[in-house]
Amino acid sequence: MPDEERRRLLHEQIDEVHYYIEECISRYMTKNETVDAVSTGININPDFIKIVWEKLEMDNQDFFRAYHTRLVLRDQITEFNRLLSQQVQLMNGRNANNPPSKTDF
Repeated sequence: MPDEERRRLLHEQIDEVHYYIEECISRYMTKNETVDAVSTGININPDFIKIVWEKLEMDNQDFFRAYHTRLVLRDQITEFNRLLSQQVQLMNGRNANNPPSKTDF
């Protein structure tokens, strides 16, 4: 295979991985989640996907800094919702069996 053909194929793979990484980012997936999803979905070596991700991070540092902050916020919201749901279940169980008294406040 001539060098020019190899370069063309490599650029096509890079563009394809780049596209799928952007799709995963739009779904607020982490780097590891993205690597797993893309490598499974299009059967590309995970190391190649990581290289493309890292190149995108280097070229778009401000975006990825903000993106990582949004991922942390997403995780905090998920944990808050889990705890809130747990609190509601506890409160509903308590109300059904034993309503709060004046000393509970």
